[in-house]
Amino acid sequence: MYSTAKTILINDQDCADAIQETIVKAFSKIGTLRNDKYAKTWLIRILINECYTL
Repeated sequence: MYSTAKTILINDQDCADAIQETIVKAFSKIGTLRNDKYAKTWLIRILINECYTL
């Protein structure tokens, strides 16, 4: 997750913030995941959206 965040964000602290928010959102919305085999893709997509938000 860090390497994905680092490609979008420059600051390490921003990367850590984006990863933390991603984990919080993923756990709170785990019920919306339709197929378990796409969990990694779903998680990375949340991370990318968080990075763009920052």
